[in-house]
Amino acid sequence: MTKTRITTKTIAPINFTVLFVFLLTIGVIDGAIGQEDLVIRGSASNVVDGAVYTWTPQNFAGFYYDLDENVGTENLTVNVSNGAVEKSDAVYTTSARQKDLDFESWGKFWSMGFLGEEHFAGYGTGFLHDESEGTALLDDEKLGRILIDEDEEKTLGGSERLYLEEDYWLELGEIDLNADKVYLKLFKDGVEMDSAVVEPSKDNATLADRTYVYTRPVKGDDVVFIAVHFNNAFSSTRGDLVTIDGIWQISEVTVSVKEDEDWDRMKFSDLDPKNMSLTMTNEDESIRLSRDRDLSLMGGIKIRTADQDVVSEDDPLRFYLYAEADSSEIGEVRGSVTQVKNGTILWNNSNFAGFYYNLDDDVGRESLLLNFTGDRVEERSGAVYVTWAQEEVPEFEDWGKFWTLAFLGERYFAGYESGLLYDESEEPNMLSHEQLTKVLLDKDKKEVISTDDPIRLEDGYKLVLESVDSRGDKAYLALFRDGDEVDSSVVEFSSGSIEDETYTYSRRVGGADDVVVIAVHFRKAFTSRDDGFAEIDGVWQISEETIEVEEGNDYEKMTVDDVSSSDMTVVMTNQDYEIALRPDDEIILMGDIGIRTADQVVSEDDPLRIYIYKRLGAGDEDS
Repeated sequence: MTKTRITTKTIAPINFTVLFVFLLTIGVIDGAIGQEDLVIRGSASNVVDGAVYTWTPQNFAGFYYDLDENVGTENLTVNVSNGAVEKSDAVYTTSARQKDLDFESWGKFWSMGFLGEEHFAGYGTGFLHDESEGTALLDDEKLGRILIDEDEEKTLGGSERLYLEEDYWLELGEIDLNADKVYLKLFKDGVEMDSAVVEPSKDNATLADRTYVYTRPVKGDDVVFIAVHFNNAFSSTRGDLVTIDGIWQISEVTVSVKEDEDWDRMKFSDLDPKNMSLTMTNEDESIRLSRDRDLSLMGGIKIRTADQDVVSEDDPLRFYLYAEADSSEIGEVRGSVTQVKNGTILWNNSNFAGFYYNLDDDVGRESLLLNFTGDRVEERSGAVYVTWAQEEVPEFEDWGKFWTLAFLGERYFAGYESGLLYDESEEPNMLSHEQLTKVLLDKDKKEVISTDDPIRLEDGYKLVLESVDSRGDKAYLALFRDGDEVDSSVVEFSSGSIEDETYTYSRRVGGADDVVVIAVHFRKAFTSRDDGFAEIDGVWQISEETIEVEEGNDYEKMTVDDVSSSDMTVVMTNQDYEIALRPDDEIILMGDIGIRTADQVVSEDDPLRIYIYKRLGAGDEDS
């Protein structure tokens, strides 16, 4: 693993008051945290005996939360003693809350967040409640996954299918000449499951006339699993058409929540259908929080501990809670929820999983402050983003140190700080040119190469061992890119110096001249009758492609305000944009980071709810 020693520089004064407040605040808060393979993590904490840690939807994005409805009730409390979570000291609770269906005329249902996803616990009041004999799945120790809940209007022609989830679809049989009756057929995997008639266009049509429902038995009681609302129907010589403005579907594969049933290290200890709640604890198993562990707690929710070099009273073991996410289902990672009130709100590692963080090395420090004035963020200094570079050591430690800078949730190389790679670079500090790049390779694994087996690098490079002298004192190397030789060199082993044993290749990166982009450390070389061999134990490569962080550059509504190559910091503010915060809005702030507001009625007693979020795309890589 990378051995990292962190130093935090002090930012030079900048002439606006809110940034001073910001810097004072951030001084006592950990660096920012990112994800690995769409891992949604909570804030990093220390394993301290006697400490109690609590995660809720407000501070852990891995739990379910509906911003519009302000619904989210999952809670996990963990009590640490003797470096472990003893039996029954991890307690997970969740409860259901009534929530309107998107097509509100159908009524309400009981929504329960369970292990980070919204589940259906039963029907509350209204039409679908009345159409179901068993209105609460929780009575039968089950939950249903919500597949579709929408009220967007769409038009369906006579030959078209309405595709639903789990391989269901709905077809129009025909519409009578008066357009009073619509004949429907429901299929699953090509097999007809049901047929019915709806009458959306008849005079004084009722909700029942306009709604198709499909029920399935749950322990002998029929429960509505699919509902489709038809707003209108047309029949003409040009074909039949219907308009649909409400669709609801829950999964027929239910989730069992029986008491005493195990979910990894947790077990259901209490199920209360009357109060629509459930509880799990680790009553059968204590959880040891030792170094470099990945512990499945319940479902896809886990605890990760750091692989850190030193664990001591002054440097306790770090850990965080995280949830595994499916990239096909998760479109964003959100921060903690807050309300728009006069004052300032800060997001960093403790409340936003969209910022970069490396748990093992405690690397990653970026933060965003929003200063609210009424319902807006004033231009110039209402939004302030700051990121600090931190010293990091390559996997092959003898090469020295480099600067890592987290920027908009991703890790970047900001320059060499000291050591051989610093000395071999003419302009080692990328931030002095207001540019950043990526680390492509950083490893210290020992491996043997031969004259027939080159070192495969990134960006089309390969390093070829051309020959080894008879005594094994020298190795002759050639570097190729896309088949063309671009460099050659000799490494020597007789002196025992790191410089002689390291092959380096330097070139211009962005605006910086002769920066080491490739380094390979050779331990020794030897020959056989026909071939030469060498053992390597360090490989390093940075990208030659850069991103610009030049003062004055715009990132959506944020502008780079200050770049300091001495303090190794980047500051952005909303210099030219006032940000108005209104209900049901989405504002891209910088890069893939934005602000989402609730679709709610705002009042003095219920100010507008918001959170920041990071969009996840196909190209996202987590750290």
